[in-house]
Amino acid sequence: MTFTDLNASNYLELAKSLAQQIAGLDGFQVIGIAGAQGTGKTTFAGRLSSELVSTHAESVAVLSLDDFYLPRHERLILAEQVHPLLSTRGVPGTHDARLMASVIERLRSGESVEAPVFDKAIDDRAAQSQSIGPARILLVEGWCWGARPESQARLSEPVNFLEATQDHDGGWRAWVNEKLADYQALFVNDALLYLRAPSFDAILAWRWQQEQELARSHSGDQIMTREEIAEFIARYERITTWMLEELPGRADITVALDASHGIEHIVSR
Repeated sequence: MTFTDLNASNYLELAKSLAQQIAGLDGFQVIGIAGAQGTGKTTFAGRLSSELVSTHAESVAVLSLDDFYLPRHERLILAEQVHPLLSTRGVPGTHDARLMASVIERLRSGESVEAPVFDKAIDDRAAQSQSIGPARILLVEGWCWGARPESQARLSEPVNFLEATQDHDGGWRAWVNEKLADYQALFVNDALLYLRAPSFDAILAWRWQQEQELARSHSGDQIMTREEIAEFIARYERITTWMLEELPGRADITVALDASHGIEHIVSR
């Protein structure tokens, strides 16, 4: 798929331009939207969906990889049987990839489908599911959507303090890398859009900003410190930095963001 004239200064302009081109395509379309924490992929998916529906009268479904996290009790079993770090959701292997693939295939077949909803407030799957479809266009967003496994050579050295202290033998990152290889059958897109953060340091700053905003609006809730946030997102750092390096060479559209979440430039393949 080739995209043209995607110059935009904000997500709304980009959504309008992209929607016009997607609406002109025939058949069922899967548009993947990848981006690290804080890049605005959920917001962009919502704006693109709204534009496709309101302006082009398209039927659109939106799926989030986050909603397919394994239930907490299953992750606790993984933590006991494989590695303690797997109690925390996030990395490949902590999603139900088979279920998500089944949901996508049913949507591709023109069906409506029930999909899970993950409630991050309780760190578990919600009791109520969501009804999705039927739809001609499927938008799928996820922080590691489209990522490819790393080479064994890259796995040999820890990338941060978390890996150095809690995965000193490399067992956790090797297992995650193997699971990411299994996700490749899931990552099938008609087009892939990548919201590229300027650096991992920027991602940490954005996540800390989100936590401070949460503290102002939810004073009674437990708020993480900057150190706790750094430890949490350290689990994502290896794949995130690999994507920053490798994914722009494969994504159909790479939207380079600046430190203020503005669009610096757009590259279309």
